[in-house]
Amino acid sequence: MDVIRILSTDGLDALIQETRARGYRGMGPSARADAIVITEICGAADLLRGVGVRHDPGACRVAPRQDGKFSRFAAPAQPSKPVFFPV
Repeated sequence: MDVIRILSTDGLDALIQETRARGYRGMGPSARADAIVITEICGAADLLRGVGVRHDPGACRVAPRQDGKFSRFAAPAQPSKPVFFPV
């Protein structure tokens, strides 16, 4: 049976720091030009917090949230392939 573990923000930051120390780059969501895009992150503080997405007819925009939680989103504004499989 699988065990589910939930990281605290400090645990997430430690995980990101450890993977960076091993030579890996961390990628995560950031808000740029009223859209969510994938960029390099250096720690948990770089991840979106208190930001959501507002869907209107013909538009999808970044919008503030009051709960301060890490953001959830369905898909970034740019294609993921160039980010995760650079040439």
